[in-house]
Amino acid sequence: MIKKDELLIVDLGYFSKTFFEKLSSKGVFYLTRIRSNTVVYLEKVGKVKQVDLSEILAGNNLVDTTVYLSIGYKKQLKCRLVAIRLPDEIVNERGRNRKLRGILTLEEYMELVQKEADGETLTKKERELLDKNREMFKNMPITILPKE
Repeated sequence: MIKKDELLIVDLGYFSKTFFEKLSSKGVFYLTRIRSNTVVYLEKVGKVKQVDLSEILAGNNLVDTTVYLSIGYKKQLKCRLVAIRLPDEIVNERGRNRKLRGILTLEEYMELVQKEADGETLTKKERELLDKNREMFKNMPITILPKE
C-alpha cells in the first residue's frame, strides 16, 4: 500500500471522495481530474458555501485554490484545486473527437429528450444517439417543458 507523504495519481475511474478521505487521513497525497458534476465548496467569510465549479474557473487561465468536497452529511474534504485552461484548439479537437464517438453534450441530449417528449419523430441517427447516451445521463434530474 502507498505510504505517508507519497503521491498517488489516479484517473477518473478511481474518483471516490471516500477513497480520497482515507488517503488524506493516512497522510497520502493524490492527484486526479475532477468529475464535472462534483459538488464543490469554498470558504467565504469563515463559512463553507457551495459554489458552481464553473464560477471558480470562469475567466481564469490558472486556478490554484483550496476547495472542499462533500463526502457526507455536513462533512467536507479539504482539497487543493489546480486547473489550467486548455487552448481553444485543444478544446475544439476534443469536441470533434466527442462527436465522432457519438457522445452528446447535456444540451444536445436534452434537445433530443425534449423532441421525443413533444411527440416529434426522431431520425434513426437521433434515436441511436439518444439510446447510446441515455446511460450517461440517467442519474441527472431532467425537466421536460410542456410544448407551448
